[in-house]
Amino acid sequence: MLHSLLKGRILLAVTSAALSIILFRLFLDSGIYRALQRDYPLFKHFDFSAWIGLLLLLFLICAALFREKIYSSLIRNPNSFYAKAFLSFMDREAIGAILAFIIFIRTGEFMLSTMAAPFMVDLGILDQYWWISGFVGLPCSIIGAMLGGWLISRKGLKKTILPFLLAQNLSNLIYMLLAMALGGYLVINTGNPHPEPIGPANLSAVVLVHGFDQFSGGLGTAVLWTYLLRICKPDYKAAHYAIGTGLMNVSGLYAGSLGGFLASWFGYSYFFGISFLMSIPGMVLVFFIPLFDSNKKATDGITQE
Repeated sequence: MLHSLLKGRILLAVTSAALSIILFRLFLDSGIYRALQRDYPLFKHFDFSAWIGLLLLLFLICAALFREKIYSSLIRNPNSFYAKAFLSFMDREAIGAILAFIIFIRTGEFMLSTMAAPFMVDLGILDQYWWISGFVGLPCSIIGAMLGGWLISRKGLKKTILPFLLAQNLSNLIYMLLAMALGGYLVINTGNPHPEPIGPANLSAVVLVHGFDQFSGGLGTAVLWTYLLRICKPDYKAAHYAIGTGLMNVSGLYAGSLGGFLASWFGYSYFFGISFLMSIPGMVLVFFIPLFDSNKKATDGITQE
């Protein structure tokens, strides 16, 4: 009887969730939502996946606030894998700081990466962007990630996490200086079908800045993936990793949407400075999250370094 009742509740919950998603999807395609997008242009950047990410974030915040009540409700079915996986992820030391860190760690990088290509186009180097990105940016990103992973394995996450994040977010300030130095070309070449050449010296500076950005971004990626793997408990690695990666992309959905507006309102130099400011919370949170170094046993069963 209890088993049938539980199956009925699960079926009802799944059906209700499916219907809610379908109705919400229809609302996003409706004339009402198109009117909102027309009156409030910010909504044009909020597609279905962006709203789902926001709802996931709100759900996890509520789960963190009311985890005791949720635990007492779910524990009635102690054999549920999903209940155990979810509760084991949420029931850990400094869960609020961990969730905030995963969300904010790449906010500045997401904002920068969204507007790096438009910045180069407005500089007037659209024809050069393909080889700058493919033959400079991609190799530097791979080298940064590989070197970052190797250094983390040698020195430990505790010693490398803050320097790597500082390097990752320093590229925002370097882009700001580049935009200030080349501001005259931005004025001349933005929207110009026949852009003025920026010259070999300036082009070399752009290449070096982009290469450093991708290299330092690789270091930051190594930190992020290492930390996501570190917070996965052995019995629920796949579920915990899915939750972590989903949270990681939340800030990207909204930082990317705001990037174009901020760049058009304030200009590229101020925008890159703002993107650096947006990266500060993620770096500050390093001092409030458990890193589970090799000299201290993890208190919640996470695999040691």
